[in-house]
Amino acid sequence: MAMDFEHLVVDYGKALPLGAVPLASGVNFALFSRHATAVTLILFESAEPDSPHHEIKLDRQKNKTGDIWHCHIRGPYGIPGNPPHKGAGFIEP
Repeated sequence: MAMDFEHLVVDYGKALPLGAVPLASGVNFALFSRHATAVTLILFESAEPDSPHHEIKLDRQKNKTGDIWHCHIRGPYGIPGNPPHKGAGFIEP
């Protein structure tokens, strides 16, 4: 099943816990960076080469608390997948 990138709803999210956290309402993403001046979350449809993807530029006013950048993607994307390698961070629909 392909992800519908055109209809993603991005909310502020929460700063904790860190990482990609599947929730009943979607997925919360939170990462720590003391020196980042900008963060772009890139969602891939799958781990396959040339997989469709979508970039979400986080707003430092809305999506940053202290040194933690965060957002919440609403929808049925909260099913954790098997990453192709440790730390890849893929979440498959």
